[in-house]
Amino acid sequence: MPRDEITSGTEQLSTIGNDAIGIDSSSLDRAYRSGAFKAPDGPWEPLVIAVALHVLLDRVFSARSAIVLATSDGLDVGLRLLDISEVDPERHTLADLRGLIAEAAVIDEIDFAAGHLVSVVDPARYVQLVERSGVVTAMNVDARTGQVVVSLPREGVTDEVVEVMAAAWAAGMSSWPEIPLQQAFTCPSTIVERAAPADEPDLFVTRFVQLARAFPDRIAIETATRSISYAELDRTADRVAADLERRGVRAGDTLLLVPNRDETLVATFVAALKAGITVSIADPDAPAGYIEECARVAGADHVADLAGVGIAGAFTALGDESGAEPERYVAERFRRDDCAIVTFTSGTSGTPKAVRGRYGSLTYFFDWMDDRFGSLRDARFGMCSSIGHDPLQRDIMTPLYLGGTIVVPESRSSTVSEEFPRWLAAHRVQVVCINPAAIRLLAGAEGELAALESVFLVGAALTRAQVRTVARVAPGARIVNLYGSTETQRAVGYFEVDTGAEELAGLPDVMPVGSGMKDVEVLVVTPGRRVCLPFQTGQIVVRSTQIALGYVGDPELTAVKFCTGIPEGSAVPAYLTGDLGYRSPRLGVLFVGRADQQIKINGYRIELDHVSEKCRTMPAVKDAVTIGFELDGTMALAVFLVPVDASIRFEPTAFRASLAERVPKYMLPQRVVTVTGLPMTRNGKVDVAALRAMLSEPVPNMDRVVGTAARVRDYLRYITGLDEPDMNAPLDALGIDSLRLAALLSRVAGPGTPRSGLTNALSAAQLLAALTDNGTRKPATPSAGGRAASQLDVRGLLGPASGISETAIHFRGRRFDHLCSNSYLGLNSHPVIRAAMVEFAGKSTSFGSHGSGAINGYTTEHQRLVDALRALLRCEAVTLYSSGYLANVSAIPAIAGSDDALFIDERCHRSLLDGCLLSGAAVHIYRHNDPDDLRGQLRAFPVDGRRVIVCEAIFGVGGDIADLPALAACAREENALLFVDEASSVGQLGPGGRGIEAHYGMPGCIDIRVGSLAKAFVGGGGFVTSTAEFAEGLQRHRGATFSTVISPMAAALGAESVELLLREGDELVGRLAANRATWTTALHAAGFDTGVSATAIVPLLFPAVEDTARWFHAALDAGVFLLPLSGAWSSRPGGALRSTVTAAHEPEVLLDVADRLRRAGARLGVAE
Repeated sequence: MPRDEITSGTEQLSTIGNDAIGIDSSSLDRAYRSGAFKAPDGPWEPLVIAVALHVLLDRVFSARSAIVLATSDGLDVGLRLLDISEVDPERHTLADLRGLIAEAAVIDEIDFAAGHLVSVVDPARYVQLVERSGVVTAMNVDARTGQVVVSLPREGVTDEVVEVMAAAWAAGMSSWPEIPLQQAFTCPSTIVERAAPADEPDLFVTRFVQLARAFPDRIAIETATRSISYAELDRTADRVAADLERRGVRAGDTLLLVPNRDETLVATFVAALKAGITVSIADPDAPAGYIEECARVAGADHVADLAGVGIAGAFTALGDESGAEPERYVAERFRRDDCAIVTFTSGTSGTPKAVRGRYGSLTYFFDWMDDRFGSLRDARFGMCSSIGHDPLQRDIMTPLYLGGTIVVPESRSSTVSEEFPRWLAAHRVQVVCINPAAIRLLAGAEGELAALESVFLVGAALTRAQVRTVARVAPGARIVNLYGSTETQRAVGYFEVDTGAEELAGLPDVMPVGSGMKDVEVLVVTPGRRVCLPFQTGQIVVRSTQIALGYVGDPELTAVKFCTGIPEGSAVPAYLTGDLGYRSPRLGVLFVGRADQQIKINGYRIELDHVSEKCRTMPAVKDAVTIGFELDGTMALAVFLVPVDASIRFEPTAFRASLAERVPKYMLPQRVVTVTGLPMTRNGKVDVAALRAMLSEPVPNMDRVVGTAARVRDYLRYITGLDEPDMNAPLDALGIDSLRLAALLSRVAGPGTPRSGLTNALSAAQLLAALTDNGTRKPATPSAGGRAASQLDVRGLLGPASGISETAIHFRGRRFDHLCSNSYLGLNSHPVIRAAMVEFAGKSTSFGSHGSGAINGYTTEHQRLVDALRALLRCEAVTLYSSGYLANVSAIPAIAGSDDALFIDERCHRSLLDGCLLSGAAVHIYRHNDPDDLRGQLRAFPVDGRRVIVCEAIFGVGGDIADLPALAACAREENALLFVDEASSVGQLGPGGRGIEAHYGMPGCIDIRVGSLAKAFVGGGGFVTSTAEFAEGLQRHRGATFSTVISPMAAALGAESVELLLREGDELVGRLAANRATWTTALHAAGFDTGVSATAIVPLLFPAVEDTARWFHAALDAGVFLLPLSGAWSSRPGGALRSTVTAAHEPEVLLDVADRLRRAGARLGVAE
């Protein structure tokens, strides 16, 4: 009757069909797969043993609550319900279970909620019970034959379970009554104490020097621009080591490196090991405060700021040409167990934990890996790990230990979906170690990566779907899932994936952790640190002499996480990982989650409580809770914020930007949710399930969304959780990292669509423009390529200005022609304004403001300013604010609320969008200067409340003018209000500089106007014009009431400048228009692209975002100061410098500046 017999010890086991139970049951056969073994005789009742196995084998019998017990008494079957929820296998015994069973409640029918059945009946009745109850799992003991039958769901691993249960049953049956269940059922340990091997592998410096001398011309490092041989790297490392010693760095000191991804990083790393200097690496993209904290926690004696991030007191260059004493750095200076490296756990914020790593462990496994995974010697290894992430050490040391080549990618090759696989193919990379999250990048390969021989995955769970992607892209590569942590130094667990279709289908959805490497055991233990049975969940432990030495300066935490005595009496060090898992006899250890409040995102371990604590330090945050959740197939963070006042709503993009100054980028939450309070469970804990339910979002169905723009917006809604994501914000600011950008492009960009230059530095609007660009624009010069640049830190580069006017600006004693002043009319330097200032100083008793404009801050000077503005703009009422930004974020919420709808141009200034978001109204974004799209949205989204159209008169980056006639027509047709920001148009447009209404000859068509007193006018501040009715509401709103009004001096200067415009407006505006024409004509003649500018704001547009920095520095060299804009700010994808011409400029100077810029381009080495 039994078939497929297997032998384990003395037990005869079998996997059987359901017919082997003794009755033909087609329904049972469809639902279950059964197995059987012969139970040995012993002192314990079979029912007690069976219940104990339910308690222990939680991966098989998933419910730890109740079991239905069924026993036969003649013709009758008695049923009892046994609650096992309080049974502790490390404390309770078989005798305790026997008593518990005796007290189990008698029931009439099987409780379907129980899910598990244990019976001691004849086979026929067992089948009837199973069919009648539909339980999840069932087990029966035939009292006559001693046969134990286990019925599991058909997808269960019945063969392995039967084998494990048989061995555990035999161990438990012979146990003593007073022994806890965990000890009673654990088979004798197979773990043995290994003596230290007699042939320890070479240490790093020894092997590297051998290779440098044996193969001096072999290439050690290959970058985009050069190749470095082993001999050259050896000499460079010696020079750096000697330089470090000359600077006072001694053996045993700790050196923190803040490097770029280049050959200097490798040489300095090798130099430190040669000189016996403990080395640590920090990510240069982390906040400066975080890097400084890393230096403190690591106990760094010295810092080498090779990336130039600005760490005070750090070395900024190493390795002078004076050379090193021959043979000085040949012998090892570290012993095997010395601390040679300090690595930061990626799961911290604010106070990172620093791990002390053994020198010998850094290379202990490399020879073994070469033997086990096919030859890695002489291979080309990609340096693909993040800087500051400990796998980078493997990327550097493995090739240099095995005689291979480190292939260093450009940054853009690892952050754009098509570039990474293209780089792998172009540089014939044979071995890579990447995070599974990066597999999305590999998915963009245009063909097979034929050179790729080994792909090691580490840092996060590896799924079956990801394996299929790698196998498709690199069909000839070994795929190895690695397991380890910062504290284990190297990935010490491994599982090599068989990618055959049938074999892969037989693996779980998440690839196993597997087994330990050479001299390593990966175990699963209970909370009491006893080794778990197979299929019993516990904490994963790595046991090896090669694990780290502990945490720097934290002996208490070291004692908690590092231990000996697993199993009892062992002297081998072990590390408690905090990961939960279980062991399968066939697959090794499998990961199932975390034992604490840490999660992993893209390989970085993050402590949720630390993120929450950082959020609580943010302004207006009363409380915060961070959770992990799955988003688009990867793990993400969500933070729930309780504000100090219920009226406050945190704007997600702005909150993320502020938080980015306090935590590393990978810790930024994907979702920022404002809640009035945190939901709590009955026992007073935060209800994480309720929070997670707030995040439930449908996965975007791109097949049902028509149009590229709609697809992009739909995906951003899904990722951000916002109804109307900011289409003008950088994608990076919305949480779209390079991997999610790859996912987005795969949804919206068709095959063959060029993706060069498409990075997450672009906004969604710019991405759409790039995807739909017809290529008609002709740039001034072709791009020289290179990495994408972020917004330049001009203040950090040049320092404060020591002198400034509309036409000149001075930095550090050098004069530059000033072409980005906001003083369009030149009034900041006008003699009338100077005289007014002197007059005010002579007669005023106070220069500063004394309070709110609603109480004691409003003076006769303020009234004079209001009267002048009313006269200039011919409006009914004016409300003053202390800035133009405050005017927008106050006025919009004052006129629109939760029942209303706002329709805003996609390229509006950030202050307008912030005002919309703060209002609580529904926000709809229409295409730039597109009245047809606006009209369509107005008709598609009717509301019971007010509808407001929001736009700028002159758009602040592109310099183009709004189509006011069309906007006004939309407002009239759809009964909407028209809200226009005239910060840049008053003083530029219309007769006398009266603004956009005068420009188009449409007086009175704007309902609410916002203006600035810091551009065409003098003094600073902002204002809103409206009807008297609206003004009354504005003045009661908190933006005006609870803000100190502009100072009397600012009001006096503002009034004087408005009155000057009333008197001399035509002349001033005419001079500005003439200078603008001179400037743009000269720029066009020099070959520059100025886009659609029609005003004094004139952008210089370039094809690639990295051109911004190149042209900014070229302009400085030419003595010209322009405003650099990243791709996130410019009016289209690519780079841009914004210029602003003023009425104060001389035409001859403008012509000369344009020519100097043309010649600066020639010096850059690009064709005119």
